[in-house]
Amino acid sequence: MQHSIERLVAQGHFMGTVLVAEEGEVLLERGYGSADLELNVPDSPRTKFRLGSVTKQFTAAAILLLQQRGKLDHLF
Repeated sequence: MQHSIERLVAQGHFMGTVLVAEEGEVLLERGYGSADLELNVPDSPRTKFRLGSVTKQFTAAAILLLQQRGKLDHLF
């Protein structure tokens, strides 16, 4: 998994932060590339990203999928 991400970074296809967890155990938490190209600030798991309205539909779709799969039933 990490090697695939590093390959994408090396090819210039990805910059950002990755968090992969399974059953509460963090398997990968790492920043890749730059958080700010002008200031040459490296990306890290603690980088704060400015997110616009474009993310709202993805969040809504993810919540709907979780509900359809019964993953939210125990919360309510």
